[in-house]
Amino acid sequence: MDCGLQVSAAIGHPFGQLTALYISGCLSLKDAFELVAGRAEIMPNHWGPERGNMLWIGTNMQKVSGILDSVNRRLIGDYFEIACYHGPESHVAVGSAMAIKSLEQFVASERSAVRTSKLRLTHGSLSEGSKKVQFGMETVV
Repeated sequence: MDCGLQVSAAIGHPFGQLTALYISGCLSLKDAFELVAGRAEIMPNHWGPERGNMLWIGTNMQKVSGILDSVNRRLIGDYFEIACYHGPESHVAVGSAMAIKSLEQFVASERSAVRTSKLRLTHGSLSEGSKKVQFGMETVV
């Protein structure tokens, strides 16, 4: 790199992956920017405002599974899923605005010690919808 730094490792999601490719010399800076711009163009086509919803759930997986089962049985034609597991008591669900709102309301109505926090995002990553974006990126690459 121009400033003389020697990078031994780089990680991230999703732009961290592009950064790692640039730092390692696999991508030029121009190519990395083109991929970022291409991804920005693809995202709105695969993620409308109804799919940009994620909810952090602070409890163990057994309770999360029970909550998800209860709420999914009530949803008609909609869904949500676990997007990621951050630790024994930290999970993130992704889904439509209606599904995430139903999930929040269910947890609140149970008056349990389960904590939730809606994540402010433009799209719900780490889900089945993310695969559509990956396929769209093939046209950019």
